[in-house]
Amino acid sequence: MTVLIGKEGNFDLESVIAARPDYIFVSASKHGGFESLKECGIPLISHHGYKETDPLGQAEWIKLIGLLTGETRRANAIFESIERRYLALKDEVLKYDSSHRRPTVVCGRQLRDGWYVSGGRSYLAQLLKDAGADYIMSDNEDSGGLTLDFETVYARALHAEYWLTDGSHADGFSMVTLAKEDSRYTTMDAYKNKRVVFCNFAQTPYRELAGVQPYFLLADFVKAFHPGLLPDYEPKYYKLLE
Repeated sequence: MTVLIGKEGNFDLESVIAARPDYIFVSASKHGGFESLKECGIPLISHHGYKETDPLGQAEWIKLIGLLTGETRRANAIFESIERRYLALKDEVLKYDSSHRRPTVVCGRQLRDGWYVSGGRSYLAQLLKDAGADYIMSDNEDSGGLTLDFETVYARALHAEYWLTDGSHADGFSMVTLAKEDSRYTTMDAYKNKRVVFCNFAQTPYRELAGVQPYFLLADFVKAFHPGLLPDYEPKYYKLLE
């Protein structure tokens, strides 16, 4: 059942109470507006899953959901399956790495005030490492995202072999779309060699499911960076742009 309860700082408390939830999950990234929900007398639980820097650590939050819903055994079994598939592919990449070079990767792109990138100790950085790639920001110590000026990232990204980015585009996204955003992108090696890997949030369930499907994210990257490892795999979230 879906119930519209308003937005942060302006909740419809009557709708919240009428829905009779046992718990209310709130994002740890929000900083206001939840105080009014406490008046409903319903326990608030901060969900910090998105802060995990390990892909399996993020998926493991499914165990909390299992505990709260009385499905502990089922949740544990699902996580064990997720973990087994992820580690098996990670091991396969490690063996492959011993005789093949690791491609370099840049992520993000210019958004309003600067180029948004993931930190060198972030969830995405760990995925790239597990996928057998060298992230151009690997010397950075941030575990979240950060915004740098265009020139700083561009200097590092110019000769990166692959470019990982995302966005929400109902009508699709292409190399042409990217070039129209900023003509400087077309001078980058990844653009010129058509090695841009894109996730379209409007056409994939990334926000809804990717957190508990790290195997598919890892497989998407392996398919892009080392296509010979997964010849029959069809990417789920991140795909090379046409």
